[in-house]
Amino acid sequence: MKYLFELGNHPELSRAEIEHVFLSVGIKEYTAKLKNKYLIVETEETVYPLALMRRLGGTLKIAQSVSRIKDPVQDVANFLDANVTDKIFLSLHADNAKKNALAVKKELKSRGRSVRYIESKNTATILHNNLIKRQGDLTIIDHTLFVTKAIQPIEALGDRDFGKPGRDSKSGMLPPKLAQILLNLSGIKKRSVVLDPFCGSGTVLLEAALMGVGTVIGSDLSEKAVQDSKKNIEWMREKYAEDLPEGQVMDVFKKNVSELSEHVLGTKVTAIATEPYMGKPLRGDESKMQLENQAKELSRLYIDAFRAFKKVLTQKGTVIFIIPQFKHGQNWVTIDCVEQIKALGFSLVPFSKQSPSLLYHRKGQHVGRMIYKFKMK
Repeated sequence: MKYLFELGNHPELSRAEIEHVFLSVGIKEYTAKLKNKYLIVETEETVYPLALMRRLGGTLKIAQSVSRIKDPVQDVANFLDANVTDKIFLSLHADNAKKNALAVKKELKSRGRSVRYIESKNTATILHNNLIKRQGDLTIIDHTLFVTKAIQPIEALGDRDFGKPGRDSKSGMLPPKLAQILLNLSGIKKRSVVLDPFCGSGTVLLEAALMGVGTVIGSDLSEKAVQDSKKNIEWMREKYAEDLPEGQVMDVFKKNVSELSEHVLGTKVTAIATEPYMGKPLRGDESKMQLENQAKELSRLYIDAFRAFKKVLTQKGTVIFIIPQFKHGQNWVTIDCVEQIKALGFSLVPFSKQSPSLLYHRKGQHVGRMIYKFKMK
């Protein structure tokens, strides 16, 4: 069976996340091909699109193959005519999509079917027109017709981003989708002990809890951040009570990252996933020297953090860590600390042969997030 994953704005990051999630759910035998914004996966193993979609932060939708395509108009019309009993709602993603969709509509009307064409531009259109239940969101790629089976839960993600009570927009907000990606790249399982030592308002903690992790720990130097995290955990426990496992342990406390082991004593952490303090918010008019000085200060902080991580991680424990880089004109000012981290006893795990790390950056932002994966030796 073939499956189509529509990737987000960072395709290589989305692909790496999918590969890590496949491994964690036991999908080992598959082939994958990247084509434009899509990842085409072929496997004989069972894939559950809805369950995968609830977990993946970097995928917009998942579709399943239904037939090979020889004639895009006749073959799409045949699929809809055979599989949809009520009024047909059609959205098509393909070369010459609108032209072909209107031709499909005309063909179906000649067969006596009632058809509405919907020009779908995003997942919100699919959601609000109920196109998954209606089997109406179709994609033609690689001479194959795919029907969408799951889309990113945009309303739930939006609620966890903007609806939670404890927020601090001045310090910057980690999007829930990126938190999911970080956690998935760490390879967490239900029995994992996950730590975010720069937890802020608790976005990573909430997403780890919703993934079913048994023990979730957060810390921060800011008392406000700790209180915001606690508020958000209570909010999540009330709102998502049915989605959380029984006996789940969540602990949040105020500590400098260098003092982690004092609180986590006796608890061995299997995975750390975190966006650390990334310096003062930037306006975009900082001099190169200002950015370089901030980079040096953060380098010292991050190296000290990994010294602390070494005391609390299990053997072969994993760290997913964001190292920021700062935009200056057309260039980046980067933070030099990777080799020092490796010297502390960590190995760098590349995400691919081409890239040891992955960049998450939105157009117009002054800070880029470079995501790294380290393991204890």
